[in-house]
This record gives sequence, structure tokens and C-alpha cells, in this order.
Amino acid sequence: MFKNLFGSSKIRVEFIDFRTGELIGKSLMKPEQLPETFELYTNFTLSGQEWTVIEANPVHSKDFTLTRSLKLKLQKVEKLNPENILYTLPTISNELPRIIDTPQFEKFRTTLHEDDWRQREFLKNSAFPLVEIELNGIKEIWKNHNKIVGDNLNAFDSIHIRRTIGLPGLNLDFIKLQEFLAIDEIGSLFIDRQGFIENGFSFKTENTTYAGIVLDSLLKEFCILTLNEYTIKEIDAINHLFNLIYVDWYNCSIIAEND
Repeated sequence: MFKNLFGSSKIRVEFIDFRTGELIGKSLMKPEQLPETFELYTNFTLSGQEWTVIEANPVHSKDFTLTRSLKLKLQKVEKLNPENILYTLPTISNELPRIIDTPQFEKFRTTLHEDDWRQREFLKNSAFPLVEIELNGIKEIWKNHNKIVGDNLNAFDSIHIRRTIGLPGLNLDFIKLQEFLAIDEIGSLFIDRQGFIENGFSFKTENTTYAGIVLDSLLKEFCILTLNEYTIKEIDAINHLFNLIYVDWYNCSIIAEND
């Protein structure tokens, strides 16, 4: 029996409760039954209960197929009453980017949650009428569906999905933007527990983290992920350079070139 066990290519998997540290169970699994990486969102069903992987050791198949050992820390997937669900954002984008397994820029990677996609973005001037329609919907969420929870935090019992604005379709000169902001390094864009955004990029200035989608040196979508009080000068300059407007959907604010 021991000869057969240690001569096997199967992986010895331990399932551990992330909250309690207790062993849920053990299993011998074929490599093809397991994902190539646990960086992506992964669920298991054990004895009829659905669990999600919080932590894996090792993370990649090339490692656990070599050691033939894998420890997975899991958390129960709780079924919630939709009437009790609260959202942390008043609005999300209707259009989500395509996800791929490998980065297209390898200097570094920037990670974001999928709900943060296009929360602060640059749009064409011609998008003004559509922006106003979307902002009216978001303001209604703030007015009628906002709840204060915890340490004076905003939460929402409904959410506005931005279906009117559509894709930005900017088609801007990406090289011109790089030169204008003096950018040397381009990184990839990773949606947490899902994968890399196809044609996604990110780069950083002293004050701001930018991200978006570039295809054949044309900037298609352009967003801001992190910023500080000095970012406004960069926004004004970019608006002027490309004749754009900047929209912060969460705060229902617009910055236009003539402001």
C-alpha cells in the first residue's frame, strides 16, 4: 500500500477551516483535478457545503505537483438574504474587461477589485449628456438608499449600474500620454482573484496611479485608481491635452477643461 501511495502522482490535499484552523478533511487528488494557480477565485464543495479558497500553500501547480502536497485554507460560502445585502459603492460599471491568465506588461502589476473598474475615468467631451443621465441615477442612490454603518461609513441597499454611458472608445495616442507624464515603466492590471485584464496597463506618477486598456498603441479606456490632492493638476493637464472630461462616479463629480 505504501509503495503504491508514494509512487503515485496524486497530490495529498489538506482542507483547513480558515477561521478555526481545524482540519476539515484530506484527499488524494490528481493534478488535473486542481487549478494551475490559486491566485484566481476558486471554490470547492465538501460534503454538500461550498467553500472558497482564502489561502493556498503552495499557490502554483508547478510547485505542488513537485512536492505532491497542498494545504488549502477555506472559508464557508454563506447564502445571504438579498434583502439584507448592503453595497459599499453606489454604482458599478456595466461593462467589465476580458480576463486572461498572463500579463501583457511584466514590470509590475496593480491589483484592483472588479467593482472599482472605471470608478474614476476620463471620457470624451461629447459624453456629457450620457454622464448627466448616469449621475442622476447615482444621486438617487445617495439620496434614498444610503445607510450609515460601522464607524460612520456609507453603505447602500441598492446600486446603480451604469448602462447608458457604454465603453469610452477614447482612441488616444498612448505614446504621447507616456511622454507627457514622463512614464518609464508600464505594469499590468490584475482583478483580484480573477486574472489579468486583457490589454490592461497601469503606471504611476508621483501622485497618481493610472490604469486602462491600450490596443495597438491606442488608449481605449483610461482611469485613475489612487490619487492625492495634487492629482487635480494632472487631471486638468490631461483634459487639456486630449480634450477630455474626468468623472468621479462615486462622488458624482465632473472636472472639465473649462472648469
